[in-house]
Formats: sequence, C-alpha cells, structure tokens
Amino acid sequence: MSNLIDPVMGTTSGPGQIIATADGATWLVSFDVGSDPSAGPGGQFASITCPTSTSCFAGGTNGMIAATSDGGTTWRTDNPVTVQTIEAISCLSAKDCYAATTGQGVVHTTNAGGLWDLQWAGVFGEGWQAIACTGVTTCVVASGTVARTTTGGAAWSRQAPAGLVSPISSLACTDSANCYGAAVDAFVVTHDSGSSWTSHPLTTTDNVLGISCPAAGNCVAAGWPGAIYSTADAGATWTYRANPLSGADETLTSVSCASATNCIVVGTDGKVLSTVNGGSTWSAESSGTTQFLSAVSCASNSSCVAVGAAGITLARTSGTWHAYPSGTAKVLSGVDCPTTSICYAAGDAGTVIKTGDGGATWKAETSGTTARLFAIRCASTTVCLAAGVSSTAVLTLDGTSWSDDSAPGANTLDAVAWSDLNNAWLGGAGGTIFVNQDVTSACGLVSGGALPSSPQPRGTVVTISATASGCPNPTYEVWMLPPGGPWTLLRGWSKSATFDWDTSGAATGSYHFSVWARDLSSTNSYDSFFAFDYVLTVTGCTGINVTGSPGWPSVQRGQPEQFTATSTGCPNPRYEFWMLAPGGSWTLVQSYSANAAFNWSTFVPPGTYRFSVWVHDASNANAYDAFSAFNFTITSTACTAMSASASPGSPASVGTTITVTGTASGPQIGACDPGGAYYEFWLHSPSGTWTLVRPWLISQTFTWTTAGLPAGTYRFSVWARDGSTTTPPNSYEAFYAFDYVLNATPCGAMGASPSPATSASIGTVVTVSAAAMSCPNPLYEFWLHTPSGVWTLVQPYTSSATFQWNTGGWPAGTYRFSVWARDGSSSASYDTFQAFDYTLTVTPCTAMTATPSPGTPQPAGTTVTVTATASGCTNPQFEFWLKFARGNWVLVQPYGSSNTFTWTSTQPGGYRFSVWARDLSSSASYDQFQAFDYSLF
Repeated sequence: MSNLIDPVMGTTSGPGQIIATADGATWLVSFDVGSDPSAGPGGQFASITCPTSTSCFAGGTNGMIAATSDGGTTWRTDNPVTVQTIEAISCLSAKDCYAATTGQGVVHTTNAGGLWDLQWAGVFGEGWQAIACTGVTTCVVASGTVARTTTGGAAWSRQAPAGLVSPISSLACTDSANCYGAAVDAFVVTHDSGSSWTSHPLTTTDNVLGISCPAAGNCVAAGWPGAIYSTADAGATWTYRANPLSGADETLTSVSCASATNCIVVGTDGKVLSTVNGGSTWSAESSGTTQFLSAVSCASNSSCVAVGAAGITLARTSGTWHAYPSGTAKVLSGVDCPTTSICYAAGDAGTVIKTGDGGATWKAETSGTTARLFAIRCASTTVCLAAGVSSTAVLTLDGTSWSDDSAPGANTLDAVAWSDLNNAWLGGAGGTIFVNQDVTSACGLVSGGALPSSPQPRGTVVTISATASGCPNPTYEVWMLPPGGPWTLLRGWSKSATFDWDTSGAATGSYHFSVWARDLSSTNSYDSFFAFDYVLTVTGCTGINVTGSPGWPSVQRGQPEQFTATSTGCPNPRYEFWMLAPGGSWTLVQSYSANAAFNWSTFVPPGTYRFSVWVHDASNANAYDAFSAFNFTITSTACTAMSASASPGSPASVGTTITVTGTASGPQIGACDPGGAYYEFWLHSPSGTWTLVRPWLISQTFTWTTAGLPAGTYRFSVWARDGSTTTPPNSYEAFYAFDYVLNATPCGAMGASPSPATSASIGTVVTVSAAAMSCPNPLYEFWLHTPSGVWTLVQPYTSSATFQWNTGGWPAGTYRFSVWARDGSSSASYDTFQAFDYTLTVTPCTAMTATPSPGTPQPAGTTVTVTATASGCTNPQFEFWLKFARGNWVLVQPYGSSNTFTWTSTQPGGYRFSVWARDLSSSASYDQFQAFDYSLF
C-alpha cells in the first residue's frame, strides 16, 4: 500500500499500516502490522474490502490477512495456507470471503477469517490480480486470463497420470473405482476412483482414440492405422487384434460394446467393423456412406447409432445400417444411447440433438453453449454430460434442460464417462482428467447381501440388506426371480434398507434377487441396483417326542391339558396335531405351524382319545417327516348339590358392594370340591330380565357392585357343574336361587362453595366444590346463570363433586351457580340443591419492567434472554416486539404466560425491544409496556 496523507491532519500511512475514516474527511492510522507480534513476517498491504460497516479484511504480502469486526477499533491477523501476496478479496458477508493470490491460488473462509483454506490452486500458470463473487458458489478471478467457478471452486477436481502429456481422447468406467482411458499413444487406468492413474504406453506408432468397457476388466480400444486393442486383465496388458483395416491409413474413431462379445467400431470414410466373439475376429459392414463417422453407441447387440460429419446419423438394426435426417448440418462428434430408443448426440456450435425412436427422428435441444462439443455420455435416460473446447461441459438432469458444468482451466475436453449417477469423468488435452463425485443427488453404487448366507434350508428367514451411496435420502425396492417363474415385486419403495424374506413354503432351487435404489426425490425407475443369487435346500426331521402336562396319560374333564412336541434333525420344524375321539374320526385340531404346543380345554365327553402329532421341516413339502401317536383318557365326577349366600344379607342400600358365594358338592370325596367345581352366576332384575353376570369359572364367588342400579327386588341363580363332566357348556348339574332387595337412599342436605370465594378476575380458574349428605352414591350436576339471564348446564350428573370453571373469555359481571345432587339410585331430577352468586372482575396490570441478559452491547451471535415482570394483576400475559435499526416492528412472541424471550442474531447493529403486558382479564392491546435499545457488534 502506498503512503497516504490526510490533507487536514497530515497523517501519513506507511508500509503495513491501515488508515480509516468515519466521516470521509479525517483519516487516522487504524492498524500497524509492526505492532502485532502474531502477524508473522508481515509486510505491505495490497488489498482491502469491508462487507459491513464494522467488518473489514485487508490482504498483503506473505499471505497476511488482517481483520476487524468493530469498525477498525481493533484488528487481528489471519494467516491462510499460502505465502503469496493477497492481491484481492471479495466477501459475500462478514463470514464468507474469497481471496486471490499472486501464486495462482484462491483461498477461502467461512468463519470470518478464523480459518482460511486453499479452495483452488489454479491451472493457468499466472497470478490473479482481481476477484469478484456474486454468490457462495460463483466467483470470477482475473489477470491476463479470466477464470470462473459456479460450485464454490470445488465441483471438478483435476487428476492425471504422472508425466502424461497426450490428450485423453476417450474414457470408460465399469464402476466407481475402475476407469480406463485412450490417450493416443498410451492407455491410462485407475482402480481406486482416480486417486492414482497408471499409464501403459503403446510400443508401436499406433494411436488409440476410442475405448469401450462392457464388463469389469474387459475393454476394447480402436484408433490409427486401423488399430484395435483389447484387455481382459483390467488394463494390465493390451493385445493387438487383427482386422480388415489393420495397418491401413484409416482412423477408427470410436468403439461401443453392448456386451462382452459384441462390439462395433466406426471411423473415416464411413468405415464400420463388428465382432461377435469379444474381438477375436472382426468383419467389415456397409454403412451406406463415405462420410467421416466420429462416434458410435450400442444399447444392445443389435441396436446401434453412429454420427459424424455434416450432421449424418446412422441407425443399425439387426446388422443393417440406415441413414436418417438429423435436422442439422453441423459436425456431430459424440453420441450415447442409454436405451435402444433414446440417444443423445453433440457436436459443433454447442449442438445437442435427441431421439426417442432409436435414431429414426431427431429433435434439437438448447445446450446453453456455442462451444464445440466433442463427447457426450449418459448415466441414465435423463442424466447426460457433454464436453468440448475450453473446458466446456454442459449437464442435463431431466433429458431436456441443460446447464453449465464446466471444469477449471481452458483445455479441450475430448472424453466423458460415468461410473454411476454421482461420479462423472472428463478427459482431454495434456493428459488432463477431471472427476466430479457429486453430480446428482441420485443413488450411485449399491452394495448389499443376504444373511444367513446362501445356501439355506427352506423355512429360513433371510434378511436382505442394501446400502446406497451418493444420495441424501435413499429408498429401496426388492425384486425376486424364483426358479422357473416371473420377476416378482417383494417390497415396494421404502426407506428401510432391509427386507426379511420368509422362505416358508417356497420352492427349493436358485433364486435371483435385484435390489433397486433411488433417492426419495428421484422420478427414475431406479438410480442403481445390485443383484445376487440365493439357493434354498430341503432338510427333513428324523424324530419326534411328545409329553403332556399337568396329567399323563389322563385328567378329569375340564382340566386344561398341554401337549408339547420336540423334534430332531431339522433346523425349522413345523408341527401338526390330530385327534381321534371315541367312536369318531380323525380331526385336525392344530394345523402345521412353528408352535410346538397344543392346548386342550378337555370339555369333551369322558373316554379314551388318540392323538397323532406330525412334524416336518419348513424347507420341504412332505405330509410329515416323522410322527408320534398316543392315547389319553378323560375322567368325570358330577356335582349333585349346592348352596349359595350373599354378604351382607338382604336388604341393602343401592351402592353397597355384595359378595355372592356358591358351594357345590358331589357323591364322592373330591367330586366338585375342593376346587373341582365350576360356577356361573345369573341375575334377574326388577324389570323382569335374566342377565348372565359371570360365566363359568372355577371361582365360587361373584362380587356385585350395586352403584347406579335401581331399587327393587332382584333374584340370583347360581349354577354349578364339575369341571370333568359331560354337561353341555350352557347347562348345569346343580343350582341354587334366592332373592335380594336393594333400597334407595336419597341425598339429604348439601353444601356448595367456590374457590376463590365470591369473586375473581377474568382468567382465573374457579373450583366449585359440593358435598351431599346421607346418600351412599351421590351424583352432582352444575348449572350456571350468566349476566345475560341464561341458565347453562356446565357439567351433567357424575360422581365428581367438583367443577373447574375456566373464566377466560367470559364477560365481567355477576353469575349464579346452582349445584344439584341425587343418589345414584334416585330417579328424581334432584334430591337437594344449593345456589350462590359469583362475580367476575377485570384486574389490569399497573406496572412492569423488562431487562435483557447479558446487557448491551454484545457480539453478534450472542444468545440474549429478555425477562419481564408485571405487578397489580393476577394473571399477567406478555408480548415481545423487536425492531432492527430503521426497519419495521416485528412481533417475535405473541401474548402468553411466559415472561421470557430468547433471541440470537448474527447481524450486527442496533435493535429496539418493546415488551407489552396485560392481565388475562383485560381486553386492551396492553396495560403497560417497557422499551429499550440493544446493540450487537
């Protein structure tokens, strides 16, 4: 920075100094690098920018950057990752800045200079003198050359084999890790996603211009003079393939392999060669033209499209080539067909054309560039990338709209390749290779598998899992091809990355699975997929054993019995239970399942029953692998007499809890009692209806809750039967009946009172409590008479003796309550009542305060809590307003009971708060308010 002299004060700024003014007339030294011990080597300042009125950044020699956030009162020095002079700085905010250096690089900060990183090292061999940024991803740097980024400088990264200077004329990737390139006089190969490249120079004067890799490790390349090479060992060695044009002065420009066996090569003078055996032998085909053919793409063994000079387009169907009009006379240098019907071609003057019918008709698309395009490749039917001169690259994500995605530098780009929807590659002059590993949000490589691993016996539950990369919200769909069957959708699109396949009942054999993945935002059929095979086998059970509990081999009728089976020799046993009743036929009582137990109630006629328990493994369809058969006997003793009683005895008041007990006995010791009888209880009401109040259970007691029942004479009938008898389910062996009288007990006197007493301000919750006397089951009903003269039922009859009245929203005035009471047995409107008046009032707030913590001023980003208090009102409500500088008032927290508001802002400047307070009973905009200023720096 040259010396500056203030014409008024005579102040001079020397090397390493920054001068500042607050009024444009008076300038003073704001910072001297010589006084900062942490400034490093220091030196002169060469640039300065101020994104806000308080934040500035100054750059200078030795990579020095000085920063202030308080308008120049204090400065600090930041040392980015460079020793070059900071020639220019451009800031989008007080936090986001880019700086250009004399050493080609651009450095970047996102935290107000706390940390600087090298965003771009430059590729043009000259330093930058100016920089301007219009967004966080878009900047332009300039010197004798202008460079631009639209991705924050980080979308495309350059990769190249060491020492390679020949242009990369074609690229092909079999997956995200393995890519291959034709580099005129060499082949280049990477097996680690481009982290390192290996060059394999040709040992002849041949050139290779086109390359295609139909399978992992298998590639075919073509070039001059009539040269064709192939590799079957992932590019480690390349074999020359003799063909009809070998050694001829013919340039083979492009090759496309639809499979590991079928490839097509095109070149000058309309030459076309084909192979159907992986390149071992080649045959010439007639293209029907002598035009220069620059590119070919084959979506299947029989469907290809070729393009070339003068806009020529050819389509191959079943070995025959046909010419179709393309609608352009421009040279077409590249073509790619993601399907047999959809193809894209690119060429001179930014030309891009598309066909949807295999090349019969073409439609022009707007690429957004006039630069010559040499190559085009598609990752799907809608995602394509074209590249050409001056590092130009254009991208479509919908198959129609194209946008700029150019790489750094100004090299000619001759090659494009995709390894998946996320990873794209560009190749060109000087051996340049660029990679972009985040082109789309689509799912890229998918991996996964199945547990337990194949093979497994049928009946196993197999968990299929998948993992997709490169997409923020992956979803998965699972397809299965069974032996001899069609593809079946097992599970539609789901965020779950796992699927449990229950193989019970599935046929044995080999199954083929395909797991599809796509991002939640994707409209593709799928972004990517992985496939695998799984084999199901058959396993048989070799033995079975059955035990019974609690009795074996007999129990009394009605005593529950459980049969449990165990098996040997099979991992997934399935059990089936059959029963043969006395004089009957075999009956299936529990069909095949994984449940090894059968629970039998034994409410059946006495006698000897025969059981057969079958077992087979879930992996086979056998009727059974093994079985066990046995006899089981059911015995019986009947109940012959019984009695029943109630406690307390009749009569009793409605609301009393009464216990009815039955006692049954039989002719033999142990018959019915103890614990052998089952009881059922019936009740006849005063209205004349019999009701089953407790079905058959071994318990001999029934608890009768009389609350809410009408008064009158009731009759009980208690039935009994032995648990082992043959009595039908709705019948009995003995019973006992008796009457029981319930008397009504009306409520006598009652009291009712409110809390708080007599009056309260609007918004108060008033509790009305009642208490009735002399009735065992009082019920209460609450009525409210409003100042307008209307009685309203606010709580109908319930056992609750309280009513909560939320007075919020009710008008001020005198109200009257009437609380009614009656016993649960009563049919009257009420037995007794109590009435009283209640007054609602308005209580405004009379004073308030509001304070911030911490106090003003504070640095931007500080969390500030504003706390308000109000007095004179019982239910204060608070509302918070905020205004920035000369802006408008903004409601930041509406009226509520909370008296605090928490605020964080990263924008320095002056703010004003206004805190309003009013009582919940108040209808005013506010009763009181408090306003204050707050500053952030």
